[in-house]
This record gives sequence, structure tokens and C-alpha cells, in this order.
Amino acid sequence: MLIPKNLMRCISLFLKNNMKIILTIILTSFILFLLSCFIPRVIMIPPKQTINLIDVGWRIVTAYSSTLDQTDNTPFITAANTKVREGIIACPRYYPFGTKFVINGKMYICEDRLNIRYHHRFDIWFPTTEEAKQWGKQIVFIKLVQS
Repeated sequence: MLIPKNLMRCISLFLKNNMKIILTIILTSFILFLLSCFIPRVIMIPPKQTINLIDVGWRIVTAYSSTLDQTDNTPFITAANTKVREGIIACPRYYPFGTKFVINGKMYICEDRLNIRYHHRFDIWFPTTEEAKQWGKQIVFIKLVQS
């Protein structure tokens, strides 16, 4: 098979200019291959977690956002002294902070409190007032995550 002289010159020039890079790649690949022969292959498979849910029942669930007219004078800090974020719920005072609830298939964690007059109501935090208004006031079935 005949290879044109121009092609041979191009290949020769390419190898001459890039020999260090090519040798580095080959050497690195060989070292990684050798290391992989001696490193045991252990694959950690996490155990499946089962979540026990306890029915709380049908409750009124409202929504709020971080505005002064809906909160106290620290609208971005929860009663548990954490920053507000998605998945936060204000719950009745008889549930300790950290209690987890499932509402409409989504998990929420109790880190805030409602006014004491709302002793059976829950309040989900939303980033904007528009989202909170869109949720509105609903009666939904709540489940408690048993830890």
C-alpha cells in the first residue's frame, strides 16, 4: 500500500511535535491499568430504607412566605433557628422540631411554629408570596414519618 508523501510528512511532523504528550498519555494509561489490577473492586450498595408512616389525618394546611406581614421580625429564620428553605413546615407545638411529615407525596420537616391559636393547622413555607397564595388553604391528608 502506498502512502502519499504529504501524508507521511504530516504524520511525521505531528509525532515529532506531540511525542511528549503522546508518551505521557500512554504512560498514564498504563499506570492506571496497573493500579486497577491491584485495587479491589468493592461496590457499596446502600440498604433500602423503609419509611414507616403514621396517619395524622385530614388537616388544614396553609402556606406562607418570608414577608414581615406573615412572620415575625426575622422572616428568614425559623423558630428552630435555621434558615428557611424548601421543605420547611410550621407545625403545631406538640410536634418537636425535626419531625417529618409527608403531604401529597412530598416530605416536609418541622422547623417552624404557627401562632398558638392554630393548634391543629400546618403551614408550608414557599419562596414567594405568589406561590404561597397559589397553594392557599387546603385540607389534605398528612402522614408522620416514624423515625
